[in-house]
Amino acid sequence: MHGTRRKTTLQTRTAKSAITNGSRLFAERVDLRTPRGKRFRDLINGYSAPFGTKITEADRAIIRDLAMLQVLSEDIQQQYMQSGEMKESEYAQYSRIVNAIRRHMKTLGLIDLKRESDPHDDDHGLDPLAYMQRGGTRRSHRVRLDGD
Repeated sequence: MHGTRRKTTLQTRTAKSAITNGSRLFAERVDLRTPRGKRFRDLINGYSAPFGTKITEADRAIIRDLAMLQVLSEDIQQQYMQSGEMKESEYAQYSRIVNAIRRHMKTLGLIDLKRESDPHDDDHGLDPLAYMQRGGTRRSHRVRLDGD
């Protein structure tokens, strides 16, 4: 039975789509030589680096979304820095984008919200009343004068 043998090996690179094998980011050809395109591609590469070759399609999709959100966030930041103004609707949009970025990073394990505290920071054992009695500082008045 010639030609009826089932292929038992994994799909070859040439049989996969251009997006799956990594030769393109989009189904249609898009010029990524623009500054935003380069930034988008760089972010994808940067966010993908910790995964090495063991990256799932789900992780790849989240990374693409994360890169897009990051580019949008940078565009909003640039507009604000140029004009110095931000409407309430723009601020709300920016806040949603930043929160989505944080959630995506947490989902991918790129950030750990429970980072180790600074060894010089003793806030975890600081009594709020003692803090206020010292004038809103972690150090006593004498230590501040001598140390600063």
